[in-house]
Amino acid sequence: MNPPVISPYGLAKITLNLSTASGVKLKRESWLQVQPPYSMEREGRRLRLAEGESTRLDTSLIQRFHPSSAQLSMSISDNPPLHIGKLVQGLLDYPYGCLEQTTSAAYPHLFVDEAAAKAWGLNPRTLAERQAFVEGALGRIAGMQASNGGFTLWGNGSSYEGYISAYVLGFLQDAKAAGFKVPETLQTRAVQWMQGELAQAPNRFPGLPKELKFDALAKGNTASFNWRDYELVRDSHRRFAELAHIGYQLAREQKAPLSTLRYLHDSVRDRARSPLPLLHLSIALKLMGDERRAKEALDDAMQRPYGILPRNLPGYWYSEWLGDYGSAVRDHAMAYALLHRHGVEHVQREQLLFDAAEQLGSRRWSSTQEKIALVQAARAAGGMKRDGPWTALLKAGETSQALESRSTEMRSYEPSQIAAGVSLSNSGANPLFVELEGSGFPQQAPAFRDDVIELKREWLETDGKAYNGRTLKVGEMLLVRVQARSKTAIKDALIVDHVPAGLEIENLNLSQGGVESMVANGQQLLEAAHDQRIKHREFRDDRYVAAAELGPDWLSVYYLLRVVSPGRFTVPAPFAEDMYRPELRGVGRGGGSVTIEDGRK
Repeated sequence: MNPPVISPYGLAKITLNLSTASGVKLKRESWLQVQPPYSMEREGRRLRLAEGESTRLDTSLIQRFHPSSAQLSMSISDNPPLHIGKLVQGLLDYPYGCLEQTTSAAYPHLFVDEAAAKAWGLNPRTLAERQAFVEGALGRIAGMQASNGGFTLWGNGSSYEGYISAYVLGFLQDAKAAGFKVPETLQTRAVQWMQGELAQAPNRFPGLPKELKFDALAKGNTASFNWRDYELVRDSHRRFAELAHIGYQLAREQKAPLSTLRYLHDSVRDRARSPLPLLHLSIALKLMGDERRAKEALDDAMQRPYGILPRNLPGYWYSEWLGDYGSAVRDHAMAYALLHRHGVEHVQREQLLFDAAEQLGSRRWSSTQEKIALVQAARAAGGMKRDGPWTALLKAGETSQALESRSTEMRSYEPSQIAAGVSLSNSGANPLFVELEGSGFPQQAPAFRDDVIELKREWLETDGKAYNGRTLKVGEMLLVRVQARSKTAIKDALIVDHVPAGLEIENLNLSQGGVESMVANGQQLLEAAHDQRIKHREFRDDRYVAAAELGPDWLSVYYLLRVVSPGRFTVPAPFAEDMYRPELRGVGRGGGSVTIEDGRK
C-alpha cells in the first residue's frame, strides 16, 4: 500500500498494490475526502467604483484558508441594495405633522428635480411646485420655533428638541445652498440657541457608576443592567448625540467652539452607543481644524456597534430606542451619506450602506428619519435607475472581457487565478457596486467564542456517568451531550459538532435497543429529542447537526458515538450560528485528543 501525500482539503488517492509468490498482481485505487474538522467560513468586502476607477483582486480575503479549499467570488452591479423610489415617494407624500416629519417630508424637494424624479421612477414636479412645498414647510417650521430660537416638536410650548433642532438647521442650510429662500431670522435664531446649548456641554453629563465605564460595553458585550442603569446609559447617549449633532451643524458655519468639541471628544465620547454621533463629532472637528481628534473619532465610529445591548434583544437591529429618533438603519445610512458628503475615506465606509440595507431587510414600515437617511445614502452612492446598461472591463490573466449588463454579474476565482492577476475597471459613467466574498476552510481552528451563543459539550459513558478521558477500545459506545443558549433570540440556529476520526455517529433514528430511553444528567434522551425547539437533526458521516431555536435557556441535544478505529485523534470544538445572520455565532472549547486501542488484541 502506498500512503498518499494528503492535502488538508480535497480528495486523497489511496493505492493498494498486492503481489503474491505465484506472480499474481492486483492493484486497487480509492479516493478519500479530506477536510479540516471545522466548518467552512466566509469573509466579505464591499467596494464602490466611480467612473474610471478600478480595483485589483488580491488574496487578503482568502489567505487564511487552505489554498485547495479557497475561492473568491465577485458580484458587480450599478445599484445600491435599496429601494429608493419607494422611500422617496413615502416622504414626498407624507402629510404635515410634527417638526421632524414636516422637515423630512420637505427634504426631498431640495434635490429631487424633474430629471431626478424621472431617474427614480417618480412623478416629476416643477420648480414652482417644489418651491411652494418648501415655503409651506418653512412657514410651519417657523411656527414651532420659540422666541429664544429653540424648536419644539409640536409648537405648543413643549420641551425644546436638541436633536431635531440640529436636524432642522441642517435642512435650512441645505435649502439655502439649493437656492430656496430661507428667512434669515429663522436660521440666525436657531444658530444662537444651539450655540448656547453647546456651551453647556460640560454641565450636561452626570457621572456613570464605575462598573458601567468599561470598554467592553461600547463594543457590544451583553452586560446586564437593571432598568435604572439602562436608562442612565441611554440618557447619556442621547445627550451626547444631541450635542455632537449640534456641534456638526454649527461647524458647517464655522461657529462651533473648538474647546467644546474637544471636551466631547476627550471626556465623554465613550457615551455614544452608535457610530453616527461619533461621525458628527469627527466631521465637526475636521471642519474646525483638529485633524488628529477627527481621525480618532472616525476610527471609533467605524468600530462602534448600534445599541446599548445590541445582542441581547429580539430583533435588536431595529428595536432598541436610544432617544435620538434613530435606529440602526437610520444611523448607518446617515453615516454613509455624511462620509461621502465630506469626502471622508475609510476602508469600512462602503460597508455602512450594505449594513443599512441588510438591517432594513423586508420590513414593511420605516420611519421618516430612516427614509430620508436612506435616500441621502443612495444619492451619495449614485444609485438611481438607469436608462441603459452599466459597463466594465474585466481582466483575468492575459484575457480581457468587456462587461455590459442591466443586472448583477458574478464571477468566481481560485487562488492561482488571482495570483495571475484579476482586475475590474468601471468603463461607464455611473458608479458600480462590487461585493467580494472569500470562502474556504481556515488553516487555524476557530477560537473559543461565547459573546452571543454559548456552547458546552460533554462525553458520557453509556451509563450516564462522565467520560474521564480514558483510552477507548474499538467497539465501545459514548453518549455526547451538546448544550447551547443564546443571548439574543435566534429562530434558525444551526448547531454543528464535528466527530473525531476513529469514531462514527450512531443514527438514533435507526438504532435499536431503546437508546432514547437512556437517562443522562437526569434527562431522558427521548424527552430531549422531542424538545419543541429542535426543528431538525442530521447524523452525517463526520458531524452531528441540529437546527433549533435558541434563547436564554439551555437547549440540550444528544447523539451516540461508536468507536471504530485505533489511533490518536483531535477532538474538534462544537460550533453554532444563526443561519440567516451568520455574524451571530459561537464556538465551544475543543476536547484535546482521544486515544483508541484495538480491543480485539
